[in-house]
This record gives sequence, structure tokens and C-alpha cells, in this order.
Amino acid sequence: MVGLDGIPLYWPNLYSTIEFRNRGKSHNSARNMLMAVSSTRLWAESVGRDFDEDLISGSFFSFSDAEAIADFLDYTAKFQDRIAARSHQKQNTGNVSRLESARPNVREMAHNRGNTIQAADKATRIRYVASYAEWMLKRRSGITDRKGGFNPDFQVRALEAIARLRSLAPRVRQRLDDETLEAMDIETCKTIEQVIQPDAERNPFSHPFVQYRNYLIWRLFLDTGCRIDELHNIKASDVVYASRELNIRVSKTRPRTLPISKHTANAFDVFVDKYWAKLPKSARSREWLFTTETGTHLSKQTISTMFQTIREKVPEVPEWLTSHTMRRTWNERFSLMVDQRIEKGDRITPDQEKAMRNRLMGWSDGSEMGEIYNRRHTRRKADEVAKALLDEIGPDARPTNSPSRTRTR
Repeated sequence: MVGLDGIPLYWPNLYSTIEFRNRGKSHNSARNMLMAVSSTRLWAESVGRDFDEDLISGSFFSFSDAEAIADFLDYTAKFQDRIAARSHQKQNTGNVSRLESARPNVREMAHNRGNTIQAADKATRIRYVASYAEWMLKRRSGITDRKGGFNPDFQVRALEAIARLRSLAPRVRQRLDDETLEAMDIETCKTIEQVIQPDAERNPFSHPFVQYRNYLIWRLFLDTGCRIDELHNIKASDVVYASRELNIRVSKTRPRTLPISKHTANAFDVFVDKYWAKLPKSARSREWLFTTETGTHLSKQTISTMFQTIREKVPEVPEWLTSHTMRRTWNERFSLMVDQRIEKGDRITPDQEKAMRNRLMGWSDGSEMGEIYNRRHTRRKADEVAKALLDEIGPDARPTNSPSRTRTR
């Protein structure tokens, strides 16, 4: 991240390195964080301030600043630039008596021209900025404590301002019954498995290299439910054939080791032996498992295009199939497997199921994502019971010979 003068910005880049890159979080998450911080810096510049200097050695920010920041983060980047440009223009002309009057009526302009972003995106921006401010406050506290200038009252006010900013993040309502979490059934998965096996008659990919590579991509998604960014960053050394394990090193949440099936381990072994081991030496030295035939690291867009091709060429496949559908499908299969284990006598509590799911999916211990999938599966089972109940009494139903209960006095 660089400033207007093209010089890298010290504090945002240090935060990104320590809290994102060194923790294995995805490049996309770091980029979104830096964009949110950049937007807040732009707000500060539009009112004649330096956000980083305020945080590390100045007045920090107030309750009213928190509200102004939250307002500013609601707008698109293009509209934020327009706000800043107008503020600078008015400040430079000297026609304003105070800084606040330099701010345009952005609420009215944004409402009329659709320049606001989605509530979920605004909430993410606010959380990123609040976390950055909190991190900066800890740095500042450490510096002032060493110099003997620690001010507990200032820290309390700063923490209250951060809490105020966090409270302004929109609460995004989940859709009822989590209807967006579409997953494929087992039969559809079996159909895709048959179609995209190398040399299969219906395989939509013509080149042998692409067939073997894409089949391995499919198998790893199927076995692990990993994210596309996690799969994109897999290196050949991350797959351990002997123990049938996949090491996910790069994750926006948690790196982890996951089991893979014998079929997937064999698909890996065949692909490496037939094609990957014959890539140019320079490509093999970089170790990326998924590449083009010339050894260029495969893009995430190409992985997404693979699923688009399957959708277009295989009529039995749902139109909403994407790489993330595989993650949802894995969770549905996991729920069914837990049900089967319980039916066989295993004592698996809902909390244990949530904990297992969180670990395998790479979610934090306190994440509610596992609970969301648990609720979705419970809802499905409830729907099945309700449908059976509806069919219990109908025009063709006949009474049983069991005596009815009568009330006696």
C-alpha cells in the first residue's frame, strides 16, 4: 500500500504483514483490509487530518469521527474519491469558514445516484478499520508506557471510540433457513465423477493433461471441501501420498491437514507421474501443483471456468454449481455421515459435531459457521418428517383396527 506520493505506508503495510501474511491469511483478505484502511485515510485527508498520525501519536478519533468514518465507508471507492476531491477544492479556495462545511451533502447524493455498497460489505470494512485502530492503539500504548507517558483515561476513550465504530457495522440478517446454502445430492456427485474421469466418453475437456489435472481438482474439492483460494495455493509437496493427507498451508482462517481418499491419492500419483513430473524444471521448482501445460501457475479464474464448463456440458448438473458448491456439498455429506454414526450407536453431541466441522473446514473454535450448517441439516430432516406427517391422513387413508380412546367420566 502506497501513499499519494508513491511511498509505501509504514503502519498499514506492517499491520498487513504481521496480522495477515504471517498468519497465512489470504491475499484477498489482506487486500480488502488495506482498501478499507485506505478509504479511512482518504476520509481523514478530506477533513485535513492524517489518520495514522492520529492513531499513533495524535488525538486518535472521537465518537463523532467514528460516525463520520462509518458514513464514508458506506460509499463506493469512486464516490469516495469524488467526496475527497470536492472537499479539497473547497478547502483550497478558502471559501469555507470551518472544515465541516467543506463536506458535500453525500447522503443525498448517494441516495440519488446509487453510490452505496452492500450492507455486508460495509460491515466488513468497518470491522477491518476497527481492528486496525485497535492494533495501532496497542502499539501506541506500548510506546508511551516505555516512555512513562501512559494515560489510562486516553486509552479508555480510544477503546470506547473503537467500540462505537464497531457498533455502527450493519447487522446483516441471515436468510431464513439458510436457503442460500445449496448443496448437490450424492447422485449428482456420482454423475460428475463418471463424466470427468480421464478418457471418459463424455468428458468435456479434450486435452489429456487438462483431463487428469481437472479430475484431481474435482477430487480434492470433493474430499476436503476446501476453498478455491486454498486449492489454488496447493504445492505438490502438500499432498502426502503415503498417509493420504493434504496440507492446506494458505487459508484465510486456519491452515490444517486433512485426509483424502485412496481414489484421490491415486489420482494425484497418476497426474504427477504422467504430467507434472515432466513440466519444465523452473515450474517444478516453484512446486505449484496446478498449472497450465507449460508450467504457469493456474489462475483461480481458470478453476472457476472448469465448473462453468461442467455446467454447460453436463445437463444433469445444477446451474448453480461452482467451486464453493463443493464446500457446501461436503458439509451436507458430513451431516449425513454424522447421522449414520449416531444411528450405529456413536454418541456425537451437537457441540461435538460443530467442533469437528469447524476444525475440518478451517473455521475458528468460536465460529458460528458450523452451527449454521447444523441448523440447515436439522431443517431438512424436519421437512422430511413434516412431509410424511402430511401424507398420514388423506382421501385414501383407512382407519386401523386399533380401538380409539374415549373419554370416561
